[in-house]
Parts: sequence; C-alpha cells; structure tokens
Amino acid sequence: MLSLSPTTISSNFLNTAQDAAAKSLRQLSTGLRINSAADNPAGLAVAVSLSAQATGLLQAATNADNGISLTDTAAGAVGQIGDTLQQMRELAVQAGNGALNGSDRQAIQSQINQLGQQLDQVAGQAQFNGQNLLDGSFSSQVNTGPGTGQTTPISIANLSGNALGIAGLDVTTAAGSASALSAIDTALGSVNAQQSQLGAISSGLSSARTSASAAAENAVAARSRIADTDYAATAASLTRNNIQTQASLKALAMYNDVQKQQVSGLLR
Repeated sequence: MLSLSPTTISSNFLNTAQDAAAKSLRQLSTGLRINSAADNPAGLAVAVSLSAQATGLLQAATNADNGISLTDTAAGAVGQIGDTLQQMRELAVQAGNGALNGSDRQAIQSQINQLGQQLDQVAGQAQFNGQNLLDGSFSSQVNTGPGTGQTTPISIANLSGNALGIAGLDVTTAAGSASALSAIDTALGSVNAQQSQLGAISSGLSSARTSASAAAENAVAARSRIADTDYAATAASLTRNNIQTQASLKALAMYNDVQKQQVSGLLR
C-alpha cells in the first residue's frame, strides 16, 4: 500500500494553499473572478456572450438616439412647412373677399409666391448628417436591437410645393382663390399626416432605446455576477489560504526539527 510521508502531505497542502492565495490575489488585483479560461471555462464562455450582447444593446440604444435626433430634425422642418401653409391659407381666404380689387389680389399673390419659395427652401434644405430629409429621397432603417432584423424603418415624403400640389397657385380671381384654398387644405392634410408619422416613429424609437438600455444593464449585471471579483469572499479566501500556508510552513519546520533531533540522537 502506497503511503505519503508527512513531508509530502505538508508540501502538498502548502502548494495548494499558495496556489489558491495567488489566485485570490490575482482576482483582487484585476477585479476579475475569471482571468483565464482555466479559471472557469463555462463561465468565461457565458461572460463573453453576455459582453457581446451588452455591447450590441448599447449600440442599439445609441442608434435609437440618432434616429430620434433625425426624426426631431425632420419634424421641426415639417412644422415650418405647416406654418407656411397656414399663412398661405389665410391669404387665400383673404383673396376670396369680393370687396378686394385686382391690385389687392395681386399683392396677396406676391405674398403667396414668396411663401411658396420659402416652403420649397425648407423642403430642399432640411438635412441630417448630410442627408436630405424632405425631398422624398430619404428612406432608411435604424437598428434598434442587437440581432438581425431588429430595425425601425423611417421614410419621409416629398414635401416640396410641387409634391404637395400647391405650386403655381393663383389667387388673383375669386375662382382661383377657392381653388387655391382647396389645394392648400389638401397639402395641410398631407403635412399633418407626415408630422403624425414622425411623432409615432420617434415614440417607437424612444421605447426601443429604453428597452435596449435596460436589457444592456441586465446583461452587464449578469456578466458581472459571473466574471467580476466578489471582494468580500475573495479577501476572506485569501486570509484563509494565508493561514493555511503559514500552518503548512510551521508543520514542515516542526517535522524537520523532529527529524534533526532524531538523527542527532542516533549519532550520539
């Protein structure tokens, strides 16, 4: 039967305690419970997966923020177009007044023409990150989740005077004023619909941002529980291992003293 000497047993305890103490010191100094795959292979795989998930979720939240900024920019420009249309409508109603003469209507026509140019300028110059927003060319998607297909589409209509059907309005006659009023009302309906759509998109992006941020926090917390050092428990473990190391060293020293005494006795 194979038996181990007291020296071998004490040495094994000493090596085990020293290795455990070194591991505890490494965990305390790095703040990580898992410093290599050898520490916890399965835990490391889960921690890496959670880290990737958290990173994707945080980026998704940032994407949603950018999307909100874009829709807010577009909504502001759409609001300006709506205000311009309201002014044009007021002028069209004024032009329908039978008490006005030709000169009065011509003056109103000039104001409407100027407002039409202003509207086209807003529609043509509204941009976000170098992209035109209100000329009908903008159609994109915002990734609002860490996985494939988790997107929010954003599409904005063409809100130029031509697209809205108000280019070339003529209010110099009563009939023209009535026709202009009808066209402006239709344009206002389209602009209001676009404004509502942008508001709905912005609300959806805000919800997606909140969900992504919360999910990222949960993923980070879960990873922390697996991979980060529990300082209280690790410090206690280090103290225990240091005590075991000292005890093993003393045991070895005592055993060596006994051996020396026995050898000395034999030599007398």
